[in-house]
Amino acid sequence: MTLTTIIVATETGPPNSILPICMEKVLGDPILFWQLRAVPESVSQIFILAGSHHDEAISHLSNAGSEIEFQAKIECIGGSGLADSIQELSETLGADSETQILLLKSTQPLIGKKSIELLASTTGILVPEGQCDNLSPIVGPISLPLSILSSAVRALPKDFVFEDLVKQITIDTELERLYCDPDDFLEIHTRRDIVKMQEVTRARIVNYWLDAGVAFIEPSSAFVGPRAKISSSGVLIEPNVRLEGIVTLGEGATIGQGSIIRNSSLGPCTEVRPYCIIEGSDIGDRTRIGPFAHLREGSRIDSGASLGNFVETKKAHFGAGAKANHLSYLGDCEVGKGTNIGAGCITCNYDGFNKHKTIIGKDVFIGSDCQLVAPVAVGDRAILGAGTTLTSDAPKDSIVLTRPETTIRSGAAKALRARLKAKGKSTM
Repeated sequence: MTLTTIIVATETGPPNSILPICMEKVLGDPILFWQLRAVPESVSQIFILAGSHHDEAISHLSNAGSEIEFQAKIECIGGSGLADSIQELSETLGADSETQILLLKSTQPLIGKKSIELLASTTGILVPEGQCDNLSPIVGPISLPLSILSSAVRALPKDFVFEDLVKQITIDTELERLYCDPDDFLEIHTRRDIVKMQEVTRARIVNYWLDAGVAFIEPSSAFVGPRAKISSSGVLIEPNVRLEGIVTLGEGATIGQGSIIRNSSLGPCTEVRPYCIIEGSDIGDRTRIGPFAHLREGSRIDSGASLGNFVETKKAHFGAGAKANHLSYLGDCEVGKGTNIGAGCITCNYDGFNKHKTIIGKDVFIGSDCQLVAPVAVGDRAILGAGTTLTSDAPKDSIVLTRPETTIRSGAAKALRARLKAKGKSTM
């Protein structure tokens, strides 16, 4: 006998939502991902009954990539209703197949592995007390040949229950015996339900990391997603920080107030100053980021590098010890070790049709207000004077200046002011 999980994901979203419930997010993760993570390892196959939401479910699963890891095989099937979907499932597995089915609802994303294992040791479908007149299962293994289950479904209306097939158990009689957390069974149907679920999960995760030794200045404002991995040694998280997706924080890291970090890795002793946004980036140890920096997808910052106030990067690789401390956009570029980039510099990576790359060597000095028009390269130890617009490669050890020669006319300002003043009077 094999153990198969069916996730019923046919519920529509809250009022005025454009998403099905299974795609609504709790702490940055779609509800469907929460349930997939909770499925026991003993499950060999997972079927998502998505109904009319089939295409959205497929899209989210395919976009998840390596962010979500599952041992079980996952298939998403449609159908106009639950009965149709289960019929399709029975045909997929084979009419004579005997399978133990673990049934979950996408409206209840907080059921954890422990609760599932405890409840699965009972018989039948767990149904909230007073709700046995419609299909509202929480979890239950159905040890029946699937062909019997599917034929019973065909014979019943779409709002059928399994009363004639399996024993039903109410929450109130089982929770005390099984020591489950009642919050595991919260359901989402409205926006208020989502808010409640966010509060419960946020508190659970923050308390977990507090117990592990992570320091929070204001725990009630921290937003830490379920896939964050935080060192228990010396990490400090300031108020209103958001960690979403796969986030790794090394020991001694400090995350400044109001910062948002998504799908990124930060090495030991990294300092993220207040109000930074870091997405899809890999940051080495002893780096300093911000305040108000924006590291976009594909940024890689090696150890000891520094990105300061209002610096934006995208697909940029900064070598060890490189610096860009002020007001710059650095996209599609490589910056060598020890290079210093002055204030107001731009890698002009887009020509209106295609993106191009800028390569900057080691120990280069880029003066303030320079524009590097890609594709272009700057050799090791080169110097670009302030205001330079670079449109061709700069050899190593070269000095490049493109600004016009300075002209100084002593005393000319006084004469100019007098002339302009006289002209103004004559036109009044």
